[in-house]
Formats: sequence, C-alpha cells, structure tokens
Amino acid sequence: MAWYTIKKKETIMKHTKGKWTAVKGEYGLDIDANEGTIATIYANDGEAKANANLIASAPEMLEMLRILRSYIGDRGTYSGYMPFKPWDDLQSLIVKAEGN
Repeated sequence: MAWYTIKKKETIMKHTKGKWTAVKGEYGLDIDANEGTIATIYANDGEAKANANLIASAPEMLEMLRILRSYIGDRGTYSGYMPFKPWDDLQSLIVKAEGN
C-alpha cells in the first residue's frame, strides 16, 4: 500500500453562505438559504424530497469533509500519512464540491 504526506490548502467558500433548508415551494421543493431561494426541484414526490434534503445538507457535508481532512493531517501519532486511494477520493470530493 502506498503512502504519502498530507498537505493543507486554504480554501475560499464560493457557495451561498448560511444554513440551507429544503422547504415546500410554489412549484415544487425549494432550497432556501439566508438570502432566499437558491434552487428549486420541480417535483414533490419522495425522491424529490430526498434529493432536496441531500442538496440542503451539502454545505454542512463539505465543511465536515474539510474538518476530516484537517483532522487526519494533524494527527500526532498518525503523522499525517494516509493511503493514497481514500485521501485522493476525499480530496477529489472536496474539489468537486468547491467547483475547482
């Protein structure tokens, strides 16, 4: 199994700040943030509700991924090492979410 050193990277949040929530809107399910509606899912069935909840959770999940990346990199006994594949997957997911 290959190993390498974790390097930290500063990130700037580009998405709408604040808590996102899934709510019933006029045309389906809205994803609302402190600035108003940021997205609408034009359906109102069980799958649409699940999708809306997943989208609304995205900023919190991204933040937890960043915390995890930081935590793994700062582990004293872990020495900042992690197998390539999980680290690459974590990094790729964060990059995808940040739109980079």
